Amino acid sequence: AAYAIVVGEVVNYFILVPTHSSEFHFVVIWLIVMLTIGIIMTVFSFFQFLCFKTAAARIVRNIRCAYLKSLLRQDLEFFAHRHAELRK
Repeated sequence: AAYAIVVGEVVNYFILVPTHSSEFHFVVIWLIVMLTIGIIMTVFSFFQFLCFKTAAARIVRNIRCAYLKSLLRQDLEFFAHRHAELRK
C-alpha cells in the first residue's frame, strides 16, 4: 500500500510541477541517483548470492567426500556385525 502512495505522489509531482523549473530538475536528478543506487544494489546482491551458493556447494561437496572416505575406510567387521544384528 505504501508503494502505491509513493508512486502516486511521484506521478502527481511530475504532472503538476512545470518541467522547466529548477525544482523539477533537482527532483529528477535525485530520482536518477536513487535508480542508480537500486541497480548497483541489485548487481551486488546477485554477486553475493553467487558467492554464497558457490561456498555452500563446496562445503556440501567436502562433507560428502569426507563421509564417503570414512565409509570406504571403515573396517568390514563393522558392517558384518551390523548385518548380523539386523537379522536377529
